[in-house]
Amino acid sequence: MTQLTILNDVHIGAQRASGTTPLTAWQLRQYLIKSFKELVDGVEGDLLILGDLFDTGNIPMADVLATWEILRAWLERGQKCYLVLGNHDRTRTLTTLSSFQFLCRLLTAQFPGQVQEIDDPVYLKEHDAYVVSSSPNQDLFNAALAAVPKCTYLMVHCNFNNNFAVESDHSLNMSVEQAAVAPVKHIIFAHEHQAKTAINGKVYIAGNQFPSSISDCLGNDAKYMTVLTNAGIQKIETWNRKGNYAEQDWRSLSDDGSKFIRVVGDAVATEAADVVSAIAKFRNKSKALVITNAVKVEGASDGEQVQITLEQVKSFDVLSALLECLDEREQGVVKALLSSKETA
Repeated sequence: MTQLTILNDVHIGAQRASGTTPLTAWQLRQYLIKSFKELVDGVEGDLLILGDLFDTGNIPMADVLATWEILRAWLERGQKCYLVLGNHDRTRTLTTLSSFQFLCRLLTAQFPGQVQEIDDPVYLKEHDAYVVSSSPNQDLFNAALAAVPKCTYLMVHCNFNNNFAVESDHSLNMSVEQAAVAPVKHIIFAHEHQAKTAINGKVYIAGNQFPSSISDCLGNDAKYMTVLTNAGIQKIETWNRKGNYAEQDWRSLSDDGSKFIRVVGDAVATEAADVVSAIAKFRNKSKALVITNAVKVEGASDGEQVQITLEQVKSFDVLSALLECLDEREQGVVKALLSSKETA
């Protein structure tokens, strides 16, 4: 078996507005490209990028060209590269070529036989792996899962056991039941950014290899890339929180070299303006790439502790929150109404 390295959820081209200044937002983009290059340059054997190489369907052309140069230089060694479509790699319409698809066309034309763009399900005989890319909707994804052949590895770009994932951000979900009956030894998941395992190791959620946001830094002390060898799944550490991520109290902010900083602590209502001012000043002088506000401010009227950051507001899914409040019958009515609206 040829060694296969799996990278995923790199999110090149990410343009983070929250927690950054115009300068650090640009520096974050350069950090993602540099981190990707360092990993790719060290890859031996074949390479598979399991979705979300890019952050959106259309990223800055400079980042597309930088990615092309990295992969072009690596492909000149003669190895194979598989590029799997993730939910962030597609555009909203089927008539528009995404940045990811454009990159794939360039590389397949330049390296025929070495580069394979994977949009539809495909079996990779040399790795005994079946790959299912992100689908336009859950029904198509379910059909693809039902057709998985018996093999060692199933590779997917979706959530695991998240019943509300299908309602937001073009996300897909594989249920516990679907994973349990899949005729494979291991299911390797991309899309979720935090690594974990389930079903006695059959489910292997790789997590991403380096962060592009503060939320990526939470939950795990380290990040890994996945390498498949004759010995099975190997994990190689690619990032560690130590020295790269810090939580600092808003009253004592200091530039300690961390690239990602989460500002924490408590404040009374009358200090709210001081919190905002301190963080704004720190962002302007710090070398950190992303600095977010997670300070708990005491409510002025009822004494409740509130913690609402811009990132949390942006990521709040109104539909998912609504569905959680309804029973199964009521959920069906809401989904039917939404479906009829989309087809109208």
